[in-house]
Amino acid sequence: FLSNLIFSNIIYISTTGSDQSGEGSLDNPFLTIQHGMNESLTGDTVLILEGSYSENIVYDMSTNNALTLCSEFTITGDSSKISSTVISGQESGSILEFYQGGSIVIDGITIEGGYYEYQSKDGLWVESTEKFTFSNSILKNCQVYNGSGVGGRLISLDSVFIYNSKIISNHDNYSTGGVISIENVDYVSIRKADFTDNLGRVGSAIYSFDINYLEID
Repeated sequence: FLSNLIFSNIIYISTTGSDQSGEGSLDNPFLTIQHGMNESLTGDTVLILEGSYSENIVYDMSTNNALTLCSEFTITGDSSKISSTVISGQESGSILEFYQGGSIVIDGITIEGGYYEYQSKDGLWVESTEKFTFSNSILKNCQVYNGSGVGGRLISLDSVFIYNSKIISNHDNYSTGGVISIENVDYVSIRKADFTDNLGRVGSAIYSFDINYLEID
C-alpha cells in the first residue's frame, strides 16, 4: 500500500454522508465521490470509506494537477477494504472518466461495471492526462457492445502504471479492442497484474498502439 504518500489534505466519502451538509471530514463526510472530487484541490486525497457507491464520474483534471482516489487500505494496509469499497456503474457509460492534464492515483478500490446492451464504454476512461497509476485495485464485470477497451481505455498520457491489481471477468459483446486499450502513451509499466476470464475481440487482455516503452512483469 502507498504508505509513503504524504497526504496534504484528505476528503472523506461515506454512504452515510451528505453533499449538502457535509464538510468532507471524517466526522462529517460527503456522500458522493463526484462531489468530493469536485471539491478537491491539487494534491488532495479523496478517501472512500467502506461501502458500495453507484456513480458515473467525470472529472476535468485541468483544475487539479494531482489527485489520489483511494480506500482505507491505502492508509491502514487492511486488504479487506479493497473488495469492500466498490464503485459500481449504472449502465450508462464509464464509471470513472478523467480528462485534460494532471496525475491520478487510484489505489485500493474495486471498480465494477454496469451493463447496458449497446453501451460503447465501461470501466475506466483516461484521456490527455499526465501520469496514471492503478494499484492494489480490482476492475471487474465490465461489458461493452462495440468500443475501445472493455474495462478501460487509456489514451494520450505521459505514463501508465498498473501494479498489483486484478482485471477480471470483463467481456466484449461484439467488436472491442482489448480489455485494457492503451494508446499513444510514452511509458507503460504493468507489474503483478492478474488478467483472468476476460474477452476482447482484438487483444483479449491488452490492446496497445503507439507506445514508446512497454514493460510487463
